[in-house]
Amino acid sequence: IEDKADELTSESKSFADVKIYPYSGERAERDGDLDWYRQSTKLNVACKEAIENAISRHYRNNTLDSVAVQNVVAQFGWPRTAFVLANTVRNKDWDARISHDNKDWAKRIPIYPDVNTFGEDKRLRYVVDSHAGLTDLFITALRREYQQQKDQPEKPSVRQKLKTKQPQKNAPKI
Repeated sequence: IEDKADELTSESKSFADVKIYPYSGERAERDGDLDWYRQSTKLNVACKEAIENAISRHYRNNTLDSVAVQNVVAQFGWPRTAFVLANTVRNKDWDARISHDNKDWAKRIPIYPDVNTFGEDKRLRYVVDSHAGLTDLFITALRREYQQQKDQPEKPSVRQKLKTKQPQKNAPKI
């Protein structure tokens, strides 16, 4: 799993820049978006694997280090990480180890059915297989990090500060 994740991370394109394709493969083929669908699915699977690795690496002493979430989000972006986790929660809706708050959160993220000709759900490829309680901790940490980032005012860049700053008169003193 680590080798596959490393292989994907070595690609030059940023994963956070690739938009999620939320619809089915059938619709992608009909609309001419099959390459986008395949690339999005491939990244969803890689994101799932990165989440599982982050949980296994950063869960110590009954706590999950916030670095786990930050690493996955830095690599795949907020939308894809949330999409993969919401997909996981929806497929494990029966599991009582996932909190009701996180189940309600997952229901608000649009996920469309993607079933093959045999009636099998293609989205099962990117359901996180870590312990459901640890997955719940990861989701809670993700939601907290997202809320904190959203609540912080955006810091202006140095370039923007220089543009808005009024020039000072540098006249010599007499």
